Amino acid sequence: MNMKKLFPEKKLTRKKILNFLDKRLFYVVLTLCICIVGATIYLTMGKDQLGNSNNSVQGVIPDEINNPASSILGKSPEKLVPNKSDEDNKSQAATPTKIVPSATPKVTPAVSAKPTNKPTNKSGKSVAKPASGKNIAEITDMIMPVFGQICVGYSSDKPVYSKTLEQWQTHKYVEIACEKGSAVKATADGYVCEIKDDPKYGITVVLDHSNGLKTVYANLASSNMVATNQKVSIGDIIGCVGNTAVFESAEQPHLHFEVLKNDKPVNPSSYLPKE
Repeated sequence: MNMKKLFPEKKLTRKKILNFLDKRLFYVVLTLCICIVGATIYLTMGKDQLGNSNNSVQGVIPDEINNPASSILGKSPEKLVPNKSDEDNKSQAATPTKIVPSATPKVTPAVSAKPTNKPTNKSGKSVAKPASGKNIAEITDMIMPVFGQICVGYSSDKPVYSKTLEQWQTHKYVEIACEKGSAVKATADGYVCEIKDDPKYGITVVLDHSNGLKTVYANLASSNMVATNQKVSIGDIIGCVGNTAVFESAEQPHLHFEVLKNDKPVNPSSYLPKE
C-alpha cells in the first residue's frame, strides 16, 4: 500500500509551516527578546519599589505617627529645631581665630669662663688665694706657732750675741724654745707663698696673710707638710721643728719665727699673745 497516496496533504502542511517559519522567524525571535527584556525590567523595578516602600514604612511612617507635626509640615521636628552643637560649630567656623604669635625666647650668649690661676695644693685641688685688697682687715692678733716661750727676742738696733757664729749681730726675728719635733702651726689664715731650703736658716715656709703681711717659719725638719699656693687656716699644722738652721745650730731646739710687713721685718711680739 502506498502511504504517500493515503496522506497526500501531509507534505503540504509541513512545507507551509517551514515556509512560514522561514519568513517569520526573525520577527518571532525579536518578539521573544522584547518580552524577556520587558520582564527583566519589570522585575527589577518591582524590587526597588518594594524596598522603597519598606523603608518608607519603617522610617517615615513611625515618625509621622510619633510626631504629628511632621506629617503636617512634611519635615521631622529634628530638622526644624536647630541642633545646638551645629550652631556652635557654625559660630566657631564664622568667628575667625586670632593667632597669637608665641613669645620668642631670648637667647643669652654663653659667657666663656676666664681662666683663673688659682693656687693648688699637692693633690691638685685648687685653693683660694686671699686677696690683697683694701677691704680685707689687717691681722693684728696671732696665735703662738709652737708651744713654748721666746728665748731670744727681736732687736733691730741693739746687737745680740750668736753662740753659733760667736759674734754680735742684730736679731730681726724671735726664737721660740720648744722640743725638737714639735708641731708648727699657722698663726693666722693665709696661703703658702714660698717653701725653700735657706742656706742660713734651713727649711723655711712662708705664709701670706694679705695686706702685705707675711710670717716666716724656719729651722723646720721637713718641707713635706704643705705645698706652695696651698690655703691654710689659723692653727693648721705646716711642719715640725728640726735642726736645719746652720747659723743657729749651737742654740737649743727652737723655732725661727719672723713677721714681715711689706717684705720688711717687724717685731713679732706685736702680733703674738702677751705672756
